[in-house]
Formats: sequence, C-alpha cells, structure tokens
Amino acid sequence: MLKFDGKRMKFDDERLSESGFIKDKKGSIFTYLYLVIIISIVLMAILILNLSMVYYEIDQNELNSKTFNYVLYDYETNIPVLSYKVLENLSNRVVEAGLPLTDSRESIKKELEKSLLQKNKEYHKNSGIQIEGHVSYVGNGEDPFHININTLITAFKDNISYNKQITSEISIENLKDPLPAIKCGKYQSFSYNSTNYNYGNSLSEYLESKNQFGSQYYINGTSPLKIKKCIYEPYTQHGEGVSMESCLKNGYYHESRDGSCYLHRLEGVGLCSDYGMETFILPNPKLNQSGLMATSSPDHVIFGYSYPGESILLNNSHGSKSLIFLDNSHRQKYGIR
Repeated sequence: MLKFDGKRMKFDDERLSESGFIKDKKGSIFTYLYLVIIISIVLMAILILNLSMVYYEIDQNELNSKTFNYVLYDYETNIPVLSYKVLENLSNRVVEAGLPLTDSRESIKKELEKSLLQKNKEYHKNSGIQIEGHVSYVGNGEDPFHININTLITAFKDNISYNKQITSEISIENLKDPLPAIKCGKYQSFSYNSTNYNYGNSLSEYLESKNQFGSQYYINGTSPLKIKKCIYEPYTQHGEGVSMESCLKNGYYHESRDGSCYLHRLEGVGLCSDYGMETFILPNPKLNQSGLMATSSPDHVIFGYSYPGESILLNNSHGSKSLIFLDNSHRQKYGIR
C-alpha cells in the first residue's frame, strides 16, 4: 500500500508540476501579448501624432502661402495707383513752378521707388513679408494716353519667396498738361483755373518772341488744363454738325504723330518724335472773321514747329460763331472743309 501510495503521490506531483508549467507558459504568453498590444498602441499614437503634425504643417504652409500670395496681389494692384499719384504730383509741381523736369523718366522712377519703399515698410509691419520694388522702365504706352511702367518685385518670408517683373499701364487722363505752364508761366498775365489755362497777353508775347505772324489774335486765348481723350472718332467726325465746337468746349485731346507725348510735355518739349497728342489753343474769343492768318491752333504747332493757318468760323448750338486757325493738313484730319 505504501508503495502504491508513493507512486500515487509521485504521480500527483508530476501533474501539479505539469499544471504549473502550463500556467507559467500561459502567463508568459499573455505577458508578451500585453506587451505587443501596448507597444502597438504607443506606435499608433506616435504615428497619429506625427501625421497630425504633418497635416498641421501642410495646412499652416498652405495658409501662409495663401496669405503671402494675397499680400503680393494687393501689392501689385497698388502699383498703378501709386504711379498715377506720382504722375499727378509731378505734373502739379511743374505747373505750379512753371519749370520743366530735366529727365521725366528718371523723375518718375525716383519718386515711384520712394512711394514703393514706404509701402514696403507698411506691408512688412502688417504681414511680416519683406518686399522690394525696383522700377526698371518708364516709357510711352501703346497710345499717347497711357504710360507703361515696368517694376521688378521680389519678396520673401520664411521658406516662401517671390520674384516677378510686371508691367503697369497708367492712364494720364485728368492729369494737368504741363506744357502751357512751362512755355508761358513766366509771363505775369498767365493764369489757370480748374478747367482752363488763361493766357492773357502771355501767349501773344511768346509767339512774338518766336517772330510768329498774327500773334495778337491769341490775346486772351485759352486751352484745356487737363488731358481728356476726345470722344469723336474717327476724327473726321469733327466736321459734322457741332462736333468741333463741342470738342473745343470740352477741351479734348487727340492722337497725333506730330504732337508731344506726355513724358516730353513734362520736360517742356512741344514737338517730339514719339507718337503723341494735340489739343487746340483757342484765340481771342471776340474774333469772328474768317480769312485771318496766324499760327495754326494745334498746340504742337504753337509750341513746336510753327506754321500758319487760316481762321475758320465754327457752328455751335447757340447760333453764334467761334473761331480757330487751321492749316490744310489739320482741316483734312478733322474733316473740316
């Protein structure tokens, strides 16, 4: 019995040992599983965090890029506004002083870059973007009523940069015409108001100094202060009805191969090789006689290469007559017989 019991006891011990081993083995497996799960969760958390940071960085870069592009677009659209203001200030200065610019292109470039520098500081303060604008070219546009300005724009912020050459087309309409003030501003009788130059005796004295015949007919003459493009096109329409009278009343300007461009007008040049413009200088308003001879009324003739024209009486809506002097070529250009 004892032997049997011993064997039985030995057998039970073996079972217990085997059972403990299994438990230990299962515990280790679960421990490994728990460890794997924890590591997986940590890795997933790290991955999700990294992805979130990447997406945040992408969104932030996209936002910064959109802001950057918006600021640069706003900057570009401001250049024509600043350019017009520079032209306006320069023309006002010339008219008030009666003194021409030595180099209109260089003056425009210099003044515009000053304005751009001030604007650059404002943009940097508001957005943190460093912008530089350099004027590389100032010249005439496709027609004499526009000036082209080329500007090189560079900008950067953080890892975003910008480099672009743009051309701005600037209208010169409603700017003062500086040419009459330069030519006649030194005479005491010369004056101007919000719409017209009033020459008094100044234009007559000016023409006399150039040995021009019939200068007396331009005493108390007038011409437009500001540049406005003529609405009557083709120009031969001026010979129909009261179109010419309306044109003179409104002080319109016309394209002309012989007329002075605006850049040269700022320099006091009455006749240039560029494709320019012309307007009419009206003689003494009391004149009402045809067949008189004096310097032709287009301003590039009076302030440039002068030649005579014959007095032409024009129809107007009130039945009275007004008068200008025209040579044959300008009669044909404006359809006046």
